[in-house]
Amino acid sequence: MNGLSKLLTRSLFLTAVLMFGGIFQSYAADLQMFSNAKLINNPANDGDSFLVEANGKSFCVRLYFVDCPETSVSSNSDAQRVREQTRYFGLTSAERVIHFGSEAKTFVKRILAKPFTVHTAFAR
Repeated sequence: MNGLSKLLTRSLFLTAVLMFGGIFQSYAADLQMFSNAKLINNPANDGDSFLVEANGKSFCVRLYFVDCPETSVSSNSDAQRVREQTRYFGLTSAERVIHFGSEAKTFVKRILAKPFTVHTAFAR
């Protein structure tokens, strides 16, 4: 497992611990649980947001407290976001941001290859 995979695994684990370890218990009642969710292959998926299908519904899931680098630049706002992420993540170039964003996307695709459980408030 490379450094980014370890970091993402720890982030996902920490998010789960925080969400369900008592810190956010007051919000837990507002969450809906979907068992046997499946990742929908979609070009818009990335390391911190992706489409899933569960119980006959498809919806976008955005991970709480996780920010992964972008995977592409297709607009001025994307370019600005990549510049911000270059500084935020301490990287030297936009190309490195895109590289690590692609690694995060691949990691999520691999980790969510089997059915999983989603807890969501359907927040936008």
